[in-house]
Amino acid sequence: MIRDERGVAAIELPLAIGLLLIPTAFVVLMLAPWAARANMARLAAAEAARVIVTGSTTDPDDAYVRTVVEQIAVNHSVPAGDVSATLCVTPSMTPGQKAAARCDALTRGMQVRVEVTVVIPLVALPASGHSFGGFNWTVAHTELVDRYRSFP
Repeated sequence: MIRDERGVAAIELPLAIGLLLIPTAFVVLMLAPWAARANMARLAAAEAARVIVTGSTTDPDDAYVRTVVEQIAVNHSVPAGDVSATLCVTPSMTPGQKAAARCDALTRGMQVRVEVTVVIPLVALPASGHSFGGFNWTVAHTELVDRYRSFP
């Protein structure tokens, strides 16, 4: 027996758009801000470590380094409150020790590790600028103080 299939496309097309195309487009649009903020955190960590290592003194200015990180965030349209940096940390430190860590005295051959944490929103509405939810993304970068550099 042959069934009457007239009008089936009129039902299938809206269902396909509503159930497949729109959610897929939404996920694709959400991936761009995630990647942009993760890349910003990587860049900020690398620049902060480089600023410490190439500084003119053996006692780097931690406030200036944090200002550099915040400026990189602002340049990438990330609010300064969504990014934080911990300087001269080691992987074995606890979160409390990392928060209190400082770059006190650089020595030749020393490894300087900087961790930058950025809040990545789960849902960001491009037209309004509002975001909902989020998670923290932490990136670390290590630079080596030149073994043959001169200190004042």
